[in-house]
Amino acid sequence: MPTPYTTEIWADFNSVEITLNAERMIVRGVAPNGTPEGLEIDRFTIDKSPRPEFAFIRGDASFDGLIDITDAIRALEHLFLGREAHCLMTLDWDNNGTSEINDPTLCLKYLFLTGVPAAAPSPSCGVDPTGEDDDAFCHQTGCF
Repeated sequence: MPTPYTTEIWADFNSVEITLNAERMIVRGVAPNGTPEGLEIDRFTIDKSPRPEFAFIRGDASFDGLIDITDAIRALEHLFLGREAHCLMTLDWDNNGTSEINDPTLCLKYLFLTGVPAAAPSPSCGVDPTGEDDDAFCHQTGCF
């Protein structure tokens, strides 16, 4: 195991030690000057662990639990007006790894011309069965 990196930061007469290694980060607060050296006032550790899987509905760009015309509009706003997408995976109708013009088009075909449904997970909440979207963090979804 590599040697941990430790540094001390002084701010407002308080000492904060930060220890980093490949597995965890430890932050230790030490009492202000004038108190016994090493008097610990706070400590917390952040351990490296896998990110939990999260549920979403592919195609539900409006996060209302339904797939409707609003979702196609939100996808078009993202593509052409620069509207922020809180969860790119909801915009990727066919799960090809990117949001592009065919995604809202496929949504509209599904709604009005009996097109193909969105790739899983859809039409209800679930996790991506392929696991390919691990890097596409979602700030918000319609699943709770």
